[in-house]
Parts: sequence; C-alpha cells; structure tokens
Amino acid sequence: MKKLIGVGAGLSLMSFAGMVGAAPVQYSAKMTGAEEVPPVTTAATGTATCTVDDVTRKADCTFSHTGIAKVTAAHLHRGAKGNNGNIVNQVACDITKTPITCTGIMPQNAYDDLVKGDVYANIHSMANPGGELRGQLAKGSLPDAGAGDSGTTPSDAGSSGSSGTSGTSGTSGTSGTSGTSGTSGTSGTSGTSGASGSGDDAGAGGGDAAADDGGCNVSPMSGTDLFLAAGTSVAVFGLLQARRRRAKKTE
Repeated sequence: MKKLIGVGAGLSLMSFAGMVGAAPVQYSAKMTGAEEVPPVTTAATGTATCTVDDVTRKADCTFSHTGIAKVTAAHLHRGAKGNNGNIVNQVACDITKTPITCTGIMPQNAYDDLVKGDVYANIHSMANPGGELRGQLAKGSLPDAGAGDSGTTPSDAGSSGSSGTSGTSGTSGTSGTSGTSGTSGTSGTSGTSGASGSGDDAGAGGGDAAADDGGCNVSPMSGTDLFLAAGTSVAVFGLLQARRRRAKKTE
C-alpha cells in the first residue's frame, strides 16, 4: 500500500509540473560595432530581442538594424562579453526578412549560458564578414522599450516593467492584482513597486525569486488539490489491479 501511495505521489508531481507549464522570458541587447571582438568602426546600430521558453527552451528572436548595406549572416553565439564563441546552430536566422527573425530550440548548455549572460547576438555584413554588430543578451527588455523605466540596462528595464507583467499571468490569480499594477508601472516609476508587489503576492520569497521563475507561480491550494486527487486515483487503480490478480490466482 505504501509503495502504491509513493508511486501515486510521484506521478502526481509529474502531472503537476506539466500543468504548471512553461513561461516565456525576454532577453534583449543593444548591438554596436564596439561590442565586436575585435571592435569594428561602423555607423550601423541595432537591437536584438529574444523570447525564450524556460521549459522547452524554444527561442524566437528579432534582430533590428540600421546602416548595414548588405547583411550576409546573423546568429546567436555562446560567449561571454569580450570573447568570441561558437554559433548556436539550432536557432536559425532568416536574413531575408526585415527585421531578421531567428527561431529554434536552444540546447541545454546554450540555454544555461544565456541565463548567465554568456550568449550574444551577431549580425555579419559584406563590409565586416566577422561581424558588424554585436550585443550581449541580458534578461529583460531594452530601456527605451520600458516606457518609464529609469534603468540603463536591459536587466533594469525588466525588473520594473517585465516583472509586473509576469505577475498578471500568475496561474491561479493570486498575484493577478499586483501583476496588473506592475503593468501600469511600466509607464512610470510605479512600475518598480509593481514588480515587488508581484514577488510578494506570488509567495516566492522576494522580488529576485519571482523574477527568476518567469511568472510561473502557482496557487498552493490548487497544487495540493491536484497532488491529492492524482495520488488517490493511482492508489485506487493499483488496488483494483491487485484484486484482479488475486482473483485470477484463485480461479
């Protein structure tokens, strides 16, 4: 009986994790020639924005640029700031589109590097085959896309605007009110308080923890109900199977 209950509990946890689902997390970067290694002199500028599913690791990226006459290639690369790295070939970019679009499933090691800030976007050109524009991806949206954010880095913008928005998508609505507040916060300094409100209401133990889970918070009550229901179902099924086997042996 204890074994059946243990199996039921394990299956319940697996089912619970699947129902929680994945959450998209935004990463962005300003792209300049000065970021290239070695740096290149160019008047071109650009931005990169990637939305990455934190469970499936599916990445959808957009590279915008101005001032490049002929783009020859675009990629995501694994590499820390100031270092060149290998291309993430699993995320393919279409340079025939404006802006450039990239999509694919990131390998686990590339995703781990992305979370650490060790993945960069790169646009290659006819004038600079090794790369004309580069930007190190960081969690959050760009400052000029934050509408009222006072920070100067992508991660700063994300902490005030993006975190509040992810509160809106809380699965059980526990943090829904604060999430809405976070969204309105993007239009001014109240965005920061929206972010902290989202973290507190989600019960994740603080603003940083709430930001790390990508808004994938779940009501404790709904998780408990699911665990008990699934565990009970599996236990009952196991008992029925055991009785059938005993009945066959008796025959």
